[in-house]
Parts: sequence; C-alpha cells; structure tokens
Amino acid sequence: MSDKDKSRQILLRCHSCGALNTVPKGKLSAHPKCGKCHTPIHIMTAPINVTTAAFDKVMSTWPEYMLLEFWSRTCGHCQRVEPAINALAYRHPGILLVAKVDIDDEPALASRYNVSATPKFIIQKKGTQLAIMDGAPERNSQLIEWVEEFLG
Repeated sequence: MSDKDKSRQILLRCHSCGALNTVPKGKLSAHPKCGKCHTPIHIMTAPINVTTAAFDKVMSTWPEYMLLEFWSRTCGHCQRVEPAINALAYRHPGILLVAKVDIDDEPALASRYNVSATPKFIIQKKGTQLAIMDGAPERNSQLIEWVEEFLG
C-alpha cells in the first residue's frame, strides 16, 4: 500500500469490542462496521464533553488527533469560538476528536493541564502534546486553520 493510500485511511476503535478498524476516509459516511464483531462503528461528528473519570480512557483509546478545549460557561470567548469547535468536529470525523473540558465541573483536569484562563486549546496525537493555544484567536477561522495545519 502506498503512502498516499495510507493517508486516506482512518483508524477507528470499535466501542463494542475495542478492535481497531482501518476505514477509508471516503467510506466514513457509509456507516462502517467493525471487522471483528460487525457492530456499526460510531463516528463522532460533534465535540464530546469529557469528565475526569472518563478522560484517561478517551485519551488511551483514541488513535488519531485530539483537540482538547478547556472552557467555562461564564467565558464569553469560549461561547464565541463554539461554532469553530463544532465545525472542526463535523469536518474531520475519524481524524479529529474534539474533547471539551468544563473547568468548573472538572477542576482536577484543569489543574493537570495548568489551565489558569479559558479558553485553552491543546492538540494531541496518541497522547503526545503537539501544540497549545492559550486564549481565543481574534477570528474563528484562525483557530480552524491552526488545528487543520496538524491534520494535513
């Protein structure tokens, strides 16, 4: 398989049996099924809210890029960037998992990532931190461009 063909493949973990499945990007909308247990694979097209209890499991089972957003309900900048966050999750299913952490509900995670102000964005791949953005950019398009630079 050529490098170009490999770049068109996405790894998705089955929520039923835990098996990793290689799915061509072009087949994401065709409701792929797990090769091991034949259960339909759920492809997230919206951000997920992550709790401290579930965080490590989400981190260890997601094989691709993850955008962590630390936010607060009282943060106006967080509300302003929400459409960009939603767009990123929708535009890159299977490649990018957008995980939102409410710092008011999850102070332990906020402390773990040294969050002193919101929003704070962290891009990771397979648990390795690639980049941090403290605060919201002037335009939502700047946030989208920043994330998409990593996705290729």
